[in-house]
Amino acid sequence: MFENVLFQEKIVNRLKQDIIKKTLPPALVFSGPVNSGKLTTALELSRVLSCKNEGRWTCGCRHCTSHRLLLHQRTVLAGSRNLMPEITAAYNVLKNNTSDVSRFLFVRAVRKLLRRFDPFLWEGEERKIKQFIPVMEKLSENLDIIQPGGSLPGEKKLEKIMKNLMAECAKIQSALPMQLPVQQIRHITGWAVHTSSGDHKTIIIDNAERMQEGAKNAMLKFLEEPPEDTTIILIAKNKSMLLPTITSRVRDYPFSMRKPSEEAVILKKIYKTDEETAKKGLTGFFRSFSSEAPDKIKEIALSFLDFAVEGRDFPPKNISEEIKDAGTMLVFLEVLGREMEKRWKDGNKSNIDNEKGFIELKLLRESRTKTEILNIQSSQVLKWLYLSLRTLYA
Repeated sequence: MFENVLFQEKIVNRLKQDIIKKTLPPALVFSGPVNSGKLTTALELSRVLSCKNEGRWTCGCRHCTSHRLLLHQRTVLAGSRNLMPEITAAYNVLKNNTSDVSRFLFVRAVRKLLRRFDPFLWEGEERKIKQFIPVMEKLSENLDIIQPGGSLPGEKKLEKIMKNLMAECAKIQSALPMQLPVQQIRHITGWAVHTSSGDHKTIIIDNAERMQEGAKNAMLKFLEEPPEDTTIILIAKNKSMLLPTITSRVRDYPFSMRKPSEEAVILKKIYKTDEETAKKGLTGFFRSFSSEAPDKIKEIALSFLDFAVEGRDFPPKNISEEIKDAGTMLVFLEVLGREMEKRWKDGNKSNIDNEKGFIELKLLRESRTKTEILNIQSSQVLKWLYLSLRTLYA
């Protein structure tokens, strides 16, 4: 079991012992840095808990078969995450090699997104995703065509199907809310309590710190008395961003950042990268597949940084009019961070020493937290960040 979780031996050994000794708690939190394997481990734990045999990755029982393709109906996956970089990376692997292994990698990446739109999660809120339902249906049909084990269509038809799949994924990604709504936690609670007992149920909440306030309170109530046949796994970059009353009811499994050499092995083994690309590390690799920001956002980010360096008054141009929502704000912060990194590497163009560079990164992280977690208006976050940078560069 856990054969596909690489370079997290402490976590894997701890989970194995908990399973063998039957001391696994009903609620867990997988905390730690991005790209440390938290979601992979959560999905694998769900498979192992459902398996009727010994939990080996190659097990042929009906539970393991459906789990490997992320089709198991007793597992729920919810929460915000941008899956497009991972989907795009898997797509590139499949373009170069159509083996079952490559097809499997791509299908799993897409279903990590698609499962967040299981119909019961959106009951009463169908109008919010009404326009995307035909897209999801078509995506599921196309995904079945390239599923491992079957024959593939001709090269030209396959290329067309793959391009359609990527476009469909991008549309669905845009419909995923930035914060997990309270209604979804209520639907999950009802599902866990009222579905028939028997096979084990697992609930995975990705980026749990991004829940709406009402969702956090609803989750707290659920954690007080979870059903006996249910395991709840919260995934969080920073456990401290969860409510203290929630963290007191879950057992923490802290993931560590992998070594650069370990990340290189993962990139070469799974994503078939060359030696040079593997040196980027997982974060750098997936960042290279992030969607390009609109030119206007890039222009605003450059002006924002230049004006702050020059000590001008806020705001530069019409920034508040262009960046009105959390999604655009996060794109802006990503672009701003890249420009800061570029200037830092290209001969200290903005006269920032190493200490100031670390402060820049800290300010960007705080801005993301204010936007994603604390739900502070973009205009307020922008002003705070601008004034902080202007003070830093003074």
